[in-house]
Parts: sequence; C-alpha cells; structure tokens
Amino acid sequence: MTMRDQLSAYVDGELTPEELAAVEAALAQDPELRAELNAFKRLSNELRVDEADRAAADVIRARLRRSPRSRWGAWWPALVPVVTGVVVAVVLLWPTPAPTLTSADLFGQYSEAVLSLGEPSEELNQ
Repeated sequence: MTMRDQLSAYVDGELTPEELAAVEAALAQDPELRAELNAFKRLSNELRVDEADRAAADVIRARLRRSPRSRWGAWWPALVPVVTGVVVAVVLLWPTPAPTLTSADLFGQYSEAVLSLGEPSEELNQ
C-alpha cells in the first residue's frame, strides 16, 4: 500500500495499529505529507456533506411521492378538458322550456295588429 493509500485509509479510520503508528511517524517528519493529509480531510468532509445533502434530498423526494397532492398532480391536467367538455355539453344539451303565452299576451298582440292596420277603407264597407 502506497503512502497516499495509507493517508486515505488514515482519514477513513481503516488502518491497523501498526500502520497507524507508521503513518503518524511519517506525518511528523514530512510537511508535504501533512499538507496532503489536510487535502484528504477537506475532500472527505466535502463528500460527507454531499452525502448528507443527497440523503436529505432522497427523504424529501420520498415524502413528496407519498403525499396526496403528488398523486393528483399527474391527473389534473387530464381532468381539466374532460370536466370542461361535460360542462359545455350540459349547457348546450339542457332542454330549454318553450315560451308560454297567456291569453292576455295573445290579446295584446292581436289588438296591436288590428290597430296597426288602421281604419277600414270605404271600399270595403260597400
């Protein structure tokens, strides 16, 4: 195992006691190795944060999938034209009642027609 592999295992806590002692002795003597160890630690922390973000996103996605709104979210675009069509059909096909005329209406229409003709001419009276 190379020293780089050992540094990665050191950060992850995967070394045996003998390997741990050897890596710590090398770190005490080499400043460049300590800088590389710090880079490994930063990378490890960033990966943990990304993993935590990913886990949180997975939890949120699972909750959204289980919520009732998400189930209707896929159906409502299909229901809008269906409901609109039903409403239009009901309005267009609903029977309209025939107008009812009372005798007063009929008499009023008849008298208006008679009055509009005017006085009978003398030719008709003879």
